[in-house]
Amino acid sequence: MAEFLLGKQLPYILLSFASFVSLLVLAGLAFGVIVKGSLLALALGGLLYAFASTGFGILVSAFVRSQVAAIVVTAIVSTVPAINFSGYLYPAAALQGSGRFVGMGFPSLWFQNISLGAVTKARDFADLYPNHLILLAFGLAYLVAASLLLRKQDG
Repeated sequence: MAEFLLGKQLPYILLSFASFVSLLVLAGLAFGVIVKGSLLALALGGLLYAFASTGFGILVSAFVRSQVAAIVVTAIVSTVPAINFSGYLYPAAALQGSGRFVGMGFPSLWFQNISLGAVTKARDFADLYPNHLILLAFGLAYLVAASLLLRKQDG
């Protein structure tokens, strides 16, 4: 079942990654933003974030009946924590208590660490790889959970 889900997920991962690459190129051409650290770490982080995000979408789709509902629920459930608790509005290091735990429970915090580290702080791959492992774990956990839930619906 997980192979089936990953096969269905691959086009969306590739599309998301293409969007990431186009935004990275646009940031460089239009705004002069260059990657000061590891471009490989940033690219792998973008790919793993796309994997985790699409895995989350598949997990949400196990709970709703239509594709439109899955898109809406996924957008709401993932965007609010991503904006408020990932370091986008406030530095992630400043988050405390439950806000810190909410932030750590979504892939956006970990990708934010990778993107800030690679783009602005000139970090290399060795500094960022723990974030990559966590993003991979998110994606795999979402796929396994979706697989188990979909199997229960079939039986």
